[in-house]
Amino acid sequence: MLMSCINKMKKVWLATLLTLGVLLSFSQDKIQIKGTVRSITGDPLEGVSIVLQQTNTGTTTNAQGQFTIDVYPNSIIVFSATGYETQTVSISGQTELNVVMVQSADELEQVVVVGYSTQKKTSLTGSVAVISGKDLSERQVGQTSMALQGMTPGLTVTQRSGQPGKDGGTIRLRGIGTLGDANPLILIDGVPGDIDNVDPGIIENITVLKDAASASIYGARAANGVILITTKRGRSGRFFVNYSNYFGVQSPTNLKQRVNAVDHMSMINLANTNLGRSPIFDEDFIKNYPSMHASDPVLYPDTDWFSEIYTRNGFTQNHSVDFNGGTDKVSIMGSLGYYDQEGIFNNTGFKRYSLRLNSDIKISERLKVKADFFMRFMDTREPGAGVQQVLFYTNHLASIEPTRYSFGYAAPSTGSNPLAVLNDGGYNRVSTPSIMPTLGFTYHFLKDLFFDFNFTPRLWEDDRKNFKTIANAYYPNGDLFAPGSQITSLLQRNDKYLQNNTWGTLNYRKSFKEHNFKVLLGASQESYRHRWYSAFRDNFALPRYDVLDAGGSGNQQSAGSGSDWALRSLFGRVNYDLAGKYLVEANFRYDGSSRFAQGNKFGFFPSFSAGWRISQEDFWTPLSNVVNELKFRGSWGTLGNQNIGTYPYDAFLAPTLYAMNGHNINGLTPTEMANSKISWESTKMLNVGIDAEFWNRLSLSFDYYRKRTDGILLRLDVPSIVGLTAPYQNAGVVDNNGWDLNIGYSGKVNSLSYRLFGTLSDVKNKIVDLRGVNIEGLVVNFEGYPMSSFYGYEAIGYFQSADDVTSSPRQFGNVIPGGIKYRDINGDNVIDGNDRKIIGNQIPRYTFSLGGNFNWRNIDLSFLFQGVGKADGYLYGTAIMPFNNGSTALEMHKNYWTPENPNALFPSLAFNESNNIQNSSFWVKDASYLRMKNLQVGYTLDESILKFTRLKKIRIYASGQNLFTLDKFWDGFDVEAPVGIGDYYPQVKTYSVGINVNF
Repeated sequence: MLMSCINKMKKVWLATLLTLGVLLSFSQDKIQIKGTVRSITGDPLEGVSIVLQQTNTGTTTNAQGQFTIDVYPNSIIVFSATGYETQTVSISGQTELNVVMVQSADELEQVVVVGYSTQKKTSLTGSVAVISGKDLSERQVGQTSMALQGMTPGLTVTQRSGQPGKDGGTIRLRGIGTLGDANPLILIDGVPGDIDNVDPGIIENITVLKDAASASIYGARAANGVILITTKRGRSGRFFVNYSNYFGVQSPTNLKQRVNAVDHMSMINLANTNLGRSPIFDEDFIKNYPSMHASDPVLYPDTDWFSEIYTRNGFTQNHSVDFNGGTDKVSIMGSLGYYDQEGIFNNTGFKRYSLRLNSDIKISERLKVKADFFMRFMDTREPGAGVQQVLFYTNHLASIEPTRYSFGYAAPSTGSNPLAVLNDGGYNRVSTPSIMPTLGFTYHFLKDLFFDFNFTPRLWEDDRKNFKTIANAYYPNGDLFAPGSQITSLLQRNDKYLQNNTWGTLNYRKSFKEHNFKVLLGASQESYRHRWYSAFRDNFALPRYDVLDAGGSGNQQSAGSGSDWALRSLFGRVNYDLAGKYLVEANFRYDGSSRFAQGNKFGFFPSFSAGWRISQEDFWTPLSNVVNELKFRGSWGTLGNQNIGTYPYDAFLAPTLYAMNGHNINGLTPTEMANSKISWESTKMLNVGIDAEFWNRLSLSFDYYRKRTDGILLRLDVPSIVGLTAPYQNAGVVDNNGWDLNIGYSGKVNSLSYRLFGTLSDVKNKIVDLRGVNIEGLVVNFEGYPMSSFYGYEAIGYFQSADDVTSSPRQFGNVIPGGIKYRDINGDNVIDGNDRKIIGNQIPRYTFSLGGNFNWRNIDLSFLFQGVGKADGYLYGTAIMPFNNGSTALEMHKNYWTPENPNALFPSLAFNESNNIQNSSFWVKDASYLRMKNLQVGYTLDESILKFTRLKKIRIYASGQNLFTLDKFWDGFDVEAPVGIGDYYPQVKTYSVGINVNF
């Protein structure tokens, strides 16, 4: 089908060219026409299509709205651009044209993609945000999810790692409402998928459905919000090709600094003497260490382990070739993409190859066919032991530990050399090929009645190969460290996935005078299939031969399993507006899921919304020059969440070996209780909002919402005598209440045009009911508090003297002056588990951003600041506690307590002491921040430079990501660092240069 369409298109082009050739042979000489195209506000318009009528000959305007074209004296030129009225101009001997384009109604009332349809923005009654593909393309990111950070209020994107291929963001929309999967539903051209699978360069726009009114048509999967991604499609007219690239380097946003060898030895001696122990290092040895290091740096090292590990510049490159064009019968958009990102340390990287073809074919006036194809291949690599293991070893090592000798890697005191593990410890590689074809059509039974159909199978697999090899380390005398303790092993696992998505909608639209109706009725079916198998062998005779058959057969293992689920749905929408002033919308979805037992498979999810465009009232006319658009909105609806596991209502059996009559018998044993009454987690949301526009330049949108999720799955307590794990029950309740604000302003001063925008949102998260189930730990979910709160002791300062220690409630271990003092909450004069409380929360309360674009002649600039307010972070163990678990100290630990420094940043030094390492508010740190997320400066070559080439436009630019951050977090750690011991791949800042070329 695709090839026949391409051949057909070629024939049309050939016939057109032959006809033009005949006409030109009898024509007059051409003349050159120059001109400028502007909007009614005087702004130059870039990319306006300028075509000779009834031909394919044409050009486009540059960044200054200028154009040059060779035509015949009596030619007719057609000017067209998306969002503007098409204009036809007769030359009549003119050599210079100044054209003013008038916005079309579709631009004044922007068309927005919503569930299974589109609507004018002015007619929306739900809370919907739109992000343009142009804004996304200004962000040089490896994963598209990170391009959303700071782009719309209520949408929080958090990046916990900068590791190539794993540097995508965690997306949360208007808080977290479940203890399970809280990810929003992502739809790519109507098909569920992963946002990081889509190249930002081919995205036309992204629509974020925030409230129940806009999202309920997706029913059982919409409780966490819906994000709709629309890719670019072919346009009829002149065929064009674009090539773009960028090259960049990366470095950590923040990197901790450990103390040097002399400071390490001095501080660890003090840590021991503070506890009444003998010092480890002789004072003369410490005093003479610098000179010994100078004479023999191998035997007496002063190692900067981070400099040894982070040796690469993280070179990154991205290339894409896009082509677009067609006739009024066939149009095609195609894109080829290649992305390559190296890590900032060895043996880490990510590559992605992608191909997308979007085709539209007009069979007749009634029938239009869509044929799309998407193919992608990804390759992710890291050390055999994993990135976290390498960083875990690195964080432990002190500067006095050697890296390598002339005969091999040195064996440190911890027993594992991270350089050996990184470079010689093998690899872990995941290859992920995927294909996704789409076939759809639109058939008009009548002018106002049409049917849409879409079928998309999506097939992908993860092919993992984890080959761990022996990373030898040696003692200074050349002896091998722990010979025989390591063994080469190979684990291979293959996961295959198949997801089919089919939907069809019947659409009816009708207007009677001032009454406008739109009705949509649809059905869909989605199925999912997952199968996996794995194989393992070790004891390889050839330690670098990574083939399963090369391993020993004595410990060979194999495993495999799979899962399936399906979803079948009916859905519909009714829209009504009266004269564009009074707007009403109702949605419903009726979902049936295989994840639930008989009798609870189906759920009904309705929503209702209304709006009033007061600016369209007659009495508003005197104010229309100031407030040209004003709309009030309100909505209520119910959403569902089926992402609660595959079959949580059922009980499963585990293989067990029984001894019967002296024989071992294979059998099965129940491990947990069943609950066939499990049903949907349900979310009800109320939303009120206002949209306004002032002087046709200043836009404002504000929403307030209340959102409650109930029926959250919990394992409630059962008597231990039962001997089985408790079943899931629909028992939990969580509230998220908040507001979103979005402000934009555009203007022009002489040759400078600009656009500024800002976002601010607030969400209050609270667990209302867990039926008394409070599981203790550092990160907890307790009734009456936000989800993912920190739980521990309240630190109230330091013990300032020995008398202060003896006169205070008893604490943990060997408490000394300068140790952390905790509050005795229950007043029993003992600090224990009963004195713990909620001490912080990692869910951001506020998120905000400020961005903009400036254009002056051939120069353009864009920027984005993004931040979080009122959030907490927590690090523990070797990440932040000096000498914890045999580790070392950081430069900031030099600010420790002494009688002369009673208000120090850290407690008095102590080695392996239990009091200071308790979970407490002392280690909670303010995680709010302001980050310069993006800055890009570009220059477009003047058209006069390109007039003798086949090129239409060349733009070169320089860009930076994560350039700097203002925060109060721990020194050396990125403020978005995950809660833990610091063994995460650092977030990175990126500097890049690139070029865009239009042919």
